[in-house]
Amino acid sequence: MAQSNWEADKMLDVYIYDYLIKRNLQASAKAFLNEGKVSSDPVAIDAPGGFLFEWWSVFWDIFIARTNEKHSEVAASYIETQQLKAREQQQQQLQQQQQQQQQQQQAQAQAQAQAQQQQQQVQQQQAQQQQHAQQQQQQVQQQQVQQQQVHQQQAQHQQQHQQQQAQAQQQQQHQQQQLQQMQLQILQQRHAQQRREASSHL
Repeated sequence: MAQSNWEADKMLDVYIYDYLIKRNLQASAKAFLNEGKVSSDPVAIDAPGGFLFEWWSVFWDIFIARTNEKHSEVAASYIETQQLKAREQQQQQLQQQQQQQQQQQQAQAQAQAQAQQQQQQVQQQQAQQQQHAQQQQQQVQQQQVQQQQVHQQQAQHQQQHQQQQAQAQQQQQHQQQQLQQMQLQILQQRHAQQRREASSHL
């Protein structure tokens, strides 16, 4: 008998703890759990308001059904109060569900926004890298064009220098030819004069 009483007390402690949890009395539930050394086995039967609360409601329903007409107003008031409480609990549960859904939607929206921002940042970085690569390529092309222009200018200068040298050589040759012609004319004139002088002596 002592064993069955102990098990009954143990089950009652489990349902009292479950009732406190269902009522959201966290501090009281924690204190009762520690002080009463509530066991985790067996597990309480799940119910919206807690099995103990449901049992208590059934007890009052039976009690009110057995009352006489003198207590009819009290019974009606109790039933109305219980109905209001049930409606309030349903509304609270609906509100909690809606809040959870809103929080989930907000979290999803934030995650999507962050993913979009990260994607945009990656795209911007890629665009910047492409622009930088294009700029470098343009700079290399410009340098190559400048080098080609410099080479062309150097080649033109060399051609001009060679042309000038050729012209100078031609002028020197022409001057030498003129000098040789002048020398030849002088020699011819001297020979002619010598002949005239020789003929005059004869």
